[in-house]
Amino acid sequence: MSREERDWLDWLKRVRDGVIAQRQASEQMGITDRWVRRLWVRMEEEGDEGVVHGLRGQPSNRRIDEAIQAKAVRYRKPPEWHDFGPRFASEQLAKRHQIEVSRETTRGWMIEAGLWKSPPRKLKEVHIGRPRRSCDGEWVQGDTSDHDWLKGREDGVRYLVRKIGDATSRSWGRFVWHDGTRENMGVLWEYGER
Repeated sequence: MSREERDWLDWLKRVRDGVIAQRQASEQMGITDRWVRRLWVRMEEEGDEGVVHGLRGQPSNRRIDEAIQAKAVRYRKPPEWHDFGPRFASEQLAKRHQIEVSRETTRGWMIEAGLWKSPPRKLKEVHIGRPRRSCDGEWVQGDTSDHDWLKGREDGVRYLVRKIGDATSRSWGRFVWHDGTRENMGVLWEYGER
């Protein structure tokens, strides 16, 4: 008996003892009043086993015949099908042999026959943030931007050279006419002096 069935049995016994009404039991069990009445009648006739589903331990009515399964696996074994995955194999079984089964059913059959092994899941790489440097000036990062910062200015100032310290996030920058080593080193020198 499953846990849900044991819970249902407990609610049905409360109904039988008159502790709660059938409607309250149906709300607690998450089923309709009519189904509670049917279960209650089955429990009265068969005892506690009346709550257990009648098809437990029996094959499903939707189960595909084993002969069809064997035929599908036999069709899957030739060398030209050696690299077919479950999806493509399912499509080819339907197209070539009129055996229409889902991709998951085909996958289960292939695993059972040893024709397919699920690929291992790839673990997502976790990015761990780098700790900041402990000392000011230990690591200074620089960047030059060529955005037109001072729109409409005719003297040609177009570049912003900026330096930032990793430990303290202090930054220093300057607008320059050209982007070159001399300008970058000048801004770095000014940053160091400050």
